[in-house]
Amino acid sequence: MILLKRLKNVTGCWKTTALLLKTVNHQGFSRRILKEQWSGYRPPDHLVYFGPENLRALLLRIGFRSVKMTAMPFNDSFYCDAWR
Repeated sequence: MILLKRLKNVTGCWKTTALLLKTVNHQGFSRRILKEQWSGYRPPDHLVYFGPENLRALLLRIGFRSVKMTAMPFNDSFYCDAWR
């Protein structure tokens, strides 16, 4: 969250900003099945967990205009392309 807030401040000086990321999918099928045994739980690498819906809402809230999420049902990760 702090990183995204800082990103908002830094990107304000550029006309166009692209954010491309890959992260574990907390809303994914395998996390719901495996619960505490899910391989995505691996601190300190992952301290905040997102799914496509809540990451999209966050990015829109901090000023990104176009947010595209790509998630496969049985994959533990999802991809995000966001433009500002």
